[in-house]
Amino acid sequence: MLCDVTALKRLPVRRIMAIYLMAIVAYTVLIQLPELREATASRFALLGFWVIALLICALVAKIRRSLVFTGLLTCVLAFDCYSILLEIIKDSGYTISPLFYNINLTLLFLLVGYLVSTLITPLVMLRICKTYALAVLVITPYFIKNYFSLQHIFTSKNSLGPIIVYAAIIVTVIFHFQSRLANFIKWSVVVWLIACVFMLINRASIASIVVLTLYYILYCLPTLKKKLIAIIVLVVFFGVCLSNSTILQTLQFATRMDLVSGGMDEFSSGRVTIFDDVKQQFTDSPIVGVGQLYVENFHSSVLVQVGILGSIPVFLIYLYPIWSFALNRYRVNDDILARLIALMTVHGVVISCFEEQAPFGQGSTYFILWLMIGYYIGYNACCRTSPLPAPVAVTGEMR
Repeated sequence: MLCDVTALKRLPVRRIMAIYLMAIVAYTVLIQLPELREATASRFALLGFWVIALLICALVAKIRRSLVFTGLLTCVLAFDCYSILLEIIKDSGYTISPLFYNINLTLLFLLVGYLVSTLITPLVMLRICKTYALAVLVITPYFIKNYFSLQHIFTSKNSLGPIIVYAAIIVTVIFHFQSRLANFIKWSVVVWLIACVFMLINRASIASIVVLTLYYILYCLPTLKKKLIAIIVLVVFFGVCLSNSTILQTLQFATRMDLVSGGMDEFSSGRVTIFDDVKQQFTDSPIVGVGQLYVENFHSSVLVQVGILGSIPVFLIYLYPIWSFALNRYRVNDDILARLIALMTVHGVVISCFEEQAPFGQGSTYFILWLMIGYYIGYNACCRTSPLPAPVAVTGEMR
């Protein structure tokens, strides 16, 4: 499929869209701070900025249909029709649930990414990712200020944790330097971002960091020698951490291991009790679900809320990035955007085991993932006359 090639040559349009997207990406990150997140005006402004981006892209971009994107769009529309119909019949909160809102918000980010693929190049998309990481770094001093008084941080840890991990992924994958000093600064930034996740006591994101590290070693490192070296370094690092009482106490506090003595229900923040209730709720209405219900696990939440029928389009959207990126070793090593999407997808999958709304929400938490997925689909379908930038580990080049 071909796109309107002249659109890519309109430098003013490209520059305006690039600058505008960088600005709203930065704003979307900054609004995750509790003081801004709790303000209704800031949330409405955020939604308005993304809708404006969609309208601009829809007016300027000319793009032909992609079978993959059409499939994702069909899934969202099918889910919407299903939810609206059941809301009319049962009046059980199908259309006012966070799931309904987050699925449609995800569609907004997918659409913007898909349409903007005719207006900005992959290198500009990488600059947008860098803007995201920089915005995250700007808000990290907030964690130092509030580390000893967790009232504000703790309420937003499930939103801030994934955003910080995504910034760490971006810094790890995109930034490569010939200078040893520059690389030392890079890895220091990554360590600082991981430390911020521990400050949040966000156990789901901590678990995802472990999984991401193993995934990166096994899937992204190009040679067996590098994989073995990385595994040895990892084992030595964990050995040092476990042998140091101060570090060990810090890890135990961050993972709340002190709660194990109270039983699995207390350690899991009441999830065992919740799952027992969910089993009964699902048994009562397995086909169409029970409507709005809070469950601390994405898969269980979808099944119990919208039933087996309603979960089909949701799980198809959920599985697309897993199958097309995270489990696609060739694509992960083929270009840098695919590697970013794969790593971000792995993080979202791990979080979805512990949280209700991941990887679609809470709110705009995962917006960068779906923005990049939309862009990748659009660029490959319409504009890929030259290959996307390859990861440094594959090319051996420094960027």
